[in-house]
Amino acid sequence: MSITSFLSVLFSSALASVLFISPSLAQERFAVKDADLVFSYILPEGWVQQDDDYYHYILSPDRKAQISLTYFDGMCEHLDECYIGEVEGRLQSEYSGFELLREDSLNIGGSEARQAVISGSRDGSKYLIYAYFFIWEDQFFKIIAYLPHQATGRMQTTVDETVKSLRLRLP
Repeated sequence: MSITSFLSVLFSSALASVLFISPSLAQERFAVKDADLVFSYILPEGWVQQDDDYYHYILSPDRKAQISLTYFDGMCEHLDECYIGEVEGRLQSEYSGFELLREDSLNIGGSEARQAVISGSRDGSKYLIYAYFFIWEDQFFKIIAYLPHQATGRMQTTVDETVKSLRLRLP
């Protein structure tokens, strides 16, 4: 086999691996239209979405993990103040054994965002909580992912990738 043929086979195999194994390439964007904005994200394979009047939910196939998304008009002018209020106020009061495991800054939908990873218990169950907060067009976004404490790294990655895939636009 010539070196050119070998490289061609190698490249074709690598390309096939990316195209047929990578779940993010096979998944489609799911869009939610509201009066104030449109947001979309890549819905993980097997997960389902649900809405009520205040929240948009993304639920794992076994329903043991969920991501909830909500936003409020004009509720927050300074991200850091609202982040502290949510993490050190609301979340800390809701979970016994509250432990802040990690904090991070990132970009979600083109906006500066804050993330907290928390361990805590509620209603007799222990959770890992991935909390994301950001401001876009005067809207304060709050995304909270609840995972069973024993959640695998793959489930944690799925949550993180789903949140980071969020895109926003005006209607």
